[in-house]
Amino acid sequence: IAANAITGGLVLDENISSDDIFNITRLITFPLRSFTDCQTDAGADIGFDTTADTLPDFETSDTDGTGMVIRFDDTSGTADQDSEICNNFTVPTDYVSGAMFKIRILKDGATSANTEKINCAVSVNGGALQDAGSTTISSASSTTVNCTPTVASLVFYDTVSFALNISSSGTMDDTVDIAGVAFIYTASQ
Repeated sequence: IAANAITGGLVLDENISSDDIFNITRLITFPLRSFTDCQTDAGADIGFDTTADTLPDFETSDTDGTGMVIRFDDTSGTADQDSEICNNFTVPTDYVSGAMFKIRILKDGATSANTEKINCAVSVNGGALQDAGSTTISSASSTTVNCTPTVASLVFYDTVSFALNISSSGTMDDTVDIAGVAFIYTASQ
């Protein structure tokens, strides 16, 4: 069929319904600076320091202009494992279904002693955190992983708070950097 060959005048009224149009996948991206350290009830800004503590930090590249990450370090005695960062968003008007986070992850190695995982959990409209999704981080190179938390249901204008953390099968032995986070959902046409 040639471009513009089928015009509105050629389609009988009500012959094309919403069932004939596929929904599409959309995403919400979160700037890294919008994340908060939510390990404690008081909350705190994530810092750019690299002090020996059990909290993740922002880390900029040694090459100016190449970006930053949220770093969960594996410093002996003060590893950042299980420390939570959080963010929130409002469910868009075109939301139909789905709840998955795509997270760009980098590791400084792939030490085989212990396995690091990214965990994601959500709270809807101030409710309790629902069961967390978890994904093993198996690559030492930059990769995108999916993390799918349990979400009972979502509708337009719900508020979704979510928390991310890095856990390990033992003591964390690889530094994990988060370079990007997006929420993926199915949207109506």
